Amino acid sequence: MNPHAQTPVFEAQWQAVAAPLCTLAESPRYAHGQWVWLDIAPRTVWYRYRAPSLLNFQPEALDSTVLPDETGCILPTANPQLWLALGRQGVWALHDQNPVQPRLILPSPFDNTLHRFNDGRADSQGRIWISTLVDNAPPPAQRYIACKMAPCTNSKAGLL
Repeated sequence: MNPHAQTPVFEAQWQAVAAPLCTLAESPRYAHGQWVWLDIAPRTVWYRYRAPSLLNFQPEALDSTVLPDETGCILPTANPQLWLALGRQGVWALHDQNPVQPRLILPSPFDNTLHRFNDGRADSQGRIWISTLVDNAPPPAQRYIACKMAPCTNSKAGLL
């Protein structure tokens, strides 16, 4: 018996779900009773809205929107109908009422021909912490923070 082996804190049963094939799936989020994730290269956001079975990821059970930008991060806000998508050009507002018309609400603070936002989270104060990816260059990439950009949900609310 290995004296250094650790006892697992919890046990989990992994379950594969039948989801659409993605070229680069990123930023899965569950908030407000729905799943949302991105496929970066084809600029697609996938939605699994409130439904009897949230684990049904068959294509016919999903909605998707093609975004105007390579987007690496999607975040819920306190408003269940509003999500923020952070991409090459900046921060986009995605509204449930009109998901096919994202609106650029804050341009990126860098040369977006060389960089894009990559991954991020909102902290308990509603600030967005986001990393960037530098195209065709080794790390390190710069990191940016946008304070109080939007009323983002936070870990205290149990959403991120």
